Amino acid sequence: MNSIMLFGSPISWVVTEIFSLVLLFVCIIHMSKQQNSLNKLLEYFAFIILAGIFENLGVYFKDYVYDLHRYMMIGKVPLEVLIVEASILYAAFVLVDYLNIPTWSKPIVIGFFTSVQDISLDPAAIYDMHLFDGKMSGQWNWTFRYDGGIAGIKYQNFSGWFTMMMFFAASVYIGRWLYVKYNKKSVGFIYPFVAIITSLLLIVSPINVFLIGATPIFPMNQEIPGLVMLILKYGVAVAILIIYRKRLIPIDLSKDKFVFLLPISLHLFDVVYALIMGTKIAYVAVITISVIHFIYFYYLYSKSKKLSAIKAN
Repeated sequence: MNSIMLFGSPISWVVTEIFSLVLLFVCIIHMSKQQNSLNKLLEYFAFIILAGIFENLGVYFKDYVYDLHRYMMIGKVPLEVLIVEASILYAAFVLVDYLNIPTWSKPIVIGFFTSVQDISLDPAAIYDMHLFDGKMSGQWNWTFRYDGGIAGIKYQNFSGWFTMMMFFAASVYIGRWLYVKYNKKSVGFIYPFVAIITSLLLIVSPINVFLIGATPIFPMNQEIPGLVMLILKYGVAVAILIIYRKRLIPIDLSKDKFVFLLPISLHLFDVVYALIMGTKIAYVAVITISVIHFIYFYYLYSKSKKLSAIKAN
C-alpha cells in the first residue's frame, strides 16, 4: 500500500501519537481537581515507568517488536503505547470507586476493564501495516503467533494486560492504605515507585505465568490454555460486578463524566481507525467489544441517574 509519510512516520501513526498526548493532558487536568492529586499523578507516571520496563522486556526477549518509525520512543517502545495504557488504568481507578466494591476485588475489576479496552485497541493498531525498506510492518509485530486468538492476536496478550494492571492496582491500594495509616508525605511520595518493583516481581513470578497460560501444567503460548485462563479471569471479574451491582454510588457527572468519555473515545477512535485503514480482520473484535462496553456504560449511566434522582427526593 502507498503510505502517506510525515517525516518518515506514517500519518496514521502520527495521529495515534497526537491522540495519546490529548489523553495525557485530559488525565492530568482531571487529576489536578481530585483529592491527593499529586499522589495520583505519581501513580500515573509510575505506571508509565512500569509499562515501559515491561514492554521493553517483551522486545528484549523477542515476544514482539515495535516498529521504530515513531517520533516519541522510550527505549524500543513508543511512548504513545505507555500513555494510552496509563490513561485507561487511571479511568478504571476512578470508576471502581463509584462501583463501591470491596477493596480486595478492585484490582481484579481494574484488570478486567483495561483488558477489555485492549481488545479493541490492539486489533485496530497491529494491522495498520506500512512498507519500510521493502518489508511490511505494523505498529508492532509479534514474533510468535498461533492460529486463532482474538483477531489473530493470542489470548495471552490480553491476559498479560489483565495481570499487569491488576498487580499494579493491588500495589497502589496497599500503598494508599499505608499512606492513610501513617499519614506521612514521604509514604505518599514513595509508594507509587515501590509499586513498580512489586509489580515487576509479580509479573516475572510463576504466579503470573500460571495466570496467563496455566504454565507449568501446559507449555507456554498454547491456544486452549490461554483461552481458558482468560475466560476464568474475566469470569471472576464479571461475577464480582454482578454480586456487588447494588452497591453503585451515583456517579458525579459534573466532575467525573471522564470515566465514560475516555474509554468511549478510545473505542470510537479504534472503530473509525480500523474502518479508515480497511483492517477487515479487526472489524468483528473492535466493533463487538466496543458495543458491549457501550451497553455496560449505558447501564451504569442510567442506574446512576436513577440513584441520583432518588437521593434528590
